[in-house]
Amino acid sequence: MLHKQRKVSCAIFGDGMIGKSALIKAFLGEKFSHQYIATTSETHNGCVRYEGEKYNVEITDLAGEREEGVFSNDQFRNTDVFIVCYSVNDRESFDGIRSFWIPELCKQRNKPKIVLVGLQSDGRLKENAMENHVSYMEGLLLQHEIKAIDFVESSAFLGSNINCIFESVVDITVKHRKKRMFLLKRAFGR
Repeated sequence: MLHKQRKVSCAIFGDGMIGKSALIKAFLGEKFSHQYIATTSETHNGCVRYEGEKYNVEITDLAGEREEGVFSNDQFRNTDVFIVCYSVNDRESFDGIRSFWIPELCKQRNKPKIVLVGLQSDGRLKENAMENHVSYMEGLLLQHEIKAIDFVESSAFLGSNINCIFESVVDITVKHRKKRMFLLKRAFGR
């Protein structure tokens, strides 16, 4: 069993049918599938190496339904990082980050640690894809607006930047834990 400090918990969410589950499957080494299967709420486990140590990453994959109180249960109390997703080919999913997902998350969590992820970046390579896509610059601006710690664009289909997302989750968590320990030691004079 892994030491508690080497376990990291994250939740991944955003609108439905944008590739969240495909991202997780790619991270876990599963073959890409174009078939869509609706997610209710699932938990997966994968591993990330960080600074020579192996970290177990527990990933909660949320359904993409915009429902009031989606973050209100205790399931997310111990979540270290929230991965907020949109599809670069779906402006409505991008707008939903600002209008629904972040306000709903902030009702339950004060200053959540967020990684913003633009999914399906390979879609920009398709003919006529540039008409209504979300640009990289728009993603960066949204990152700053919602105070996300990191922003990554990825493609489960091409396998690009998949590990970067989960390495960022571990990096953010480890740095936060070190800072908290430093402050506790300083407060108690140890």
